[in-house]
Amino acid sequence: MTAGPRAVAAAQTGDDETARVLLSQWVAARMHERPRDSEWLPETAQLAQLAVHVGARDVAAILFEQLAPFAHRFCVEGIGAAVTGSVDWYLALLARFLDRAEEASAHEARARAAHDRAGFVGDPPPLVPPRLAQARPISATATGAASLVREGPTWAVTFAGRTARLRDSKGLAGLAMLLAHPEKDVHCLELMGGRDVGADTGPLIDLQARRAYESRIRDLQEDIDEARDIGDPLRAERAELELDALVQHLTEAFGLAGRSRTGGSASERARSAVGWRIRAAVRHADEEHPELARHLRNSVRTGTWCSYRPESPVEWTVDPRHNPA
Repeated sequence: MTAGPRAVAAAQTGDDETARVLLSQWVAARMHERPRDSEWLPETAQLAQLAVHVGARDVAAILFEQLAPFAHRFCVEGIGAAVTGSVDWYLALLARFLDRAEEASAHEARARAAHDRAGFVGDPPPLVPPRLAQARPISATATGAASLVREGPTWAVTFAGRTARLRDSKGLAGLAMLLAHPEKDVHCLELMGGRDVGADTGPLIDLQARRAYESRIRDLQEDIDEARDIGDPLRAERAELELDALVQHLTEAFGLAGRSRTGGSASERARSAVGWRIRAAVRHADEEHPELARHLRNSVRTGTWCSYRPESPVEWTVDPRHNPA
């Protein structure tokens, strides 16, 4: 087995440092000039993912030039054992990592169109499962440009050379506002949409009712996770709507230390709701893009005033509008 496949295997077992060393050896041995047999295209696509994963920009540039003439083809294992998507998809990953945003968008659009025509379900699988992806030290180059773009029920987020898709939520929408205004304090009411919910929270709910609410919230969180796992977005959306309503009601009905209340400022209730929503959005991001989640935990502050103060300079492009084709 050559250094390339060994590098892929190392990354898939969580050993990014070994993967990085082996990938360098693969290039030094000029294995990128190897004969182009039936395995060449899918193997090169895997190596493209690996180059992005470990931050190897020089290798990414080589692989982009090699894959570009085959943009219109699909990656098919030699005997037809697996189809891992359009070559355009991998060119989009490389272009985005190389800060070639317009090319990345064009390649991704062509890849999605090709996938739709072929009946390809979902996005091509990541090289490294999100739960095994290890948080790597983030360089200024890796974090210099990032994007968060709404795509209807999901948001496409690109950070540190990786793109993931996160389901839409109020917490993620709040994060989008903070990312669009780095180093700026944003009031929690603004993150709630600027709506003043009034000084009176309405009738009390007793402790037994609160326990029932909390139990239902746990059930809904499990239901959302299960629906996402089996690819049932309608079920997930219904559960999320009910979850938001329950959390909002509990937030309005209870004060600090769990004491029931009949009143209180709008900003106090918004502070609690915004904090919960943003933490939930970051927890979900941890499943799909651990490096992004680590960055957000270190850079986002919630409270009456919320802010995004990145640990390293990051230039975010944020588009919260859904623009269907």
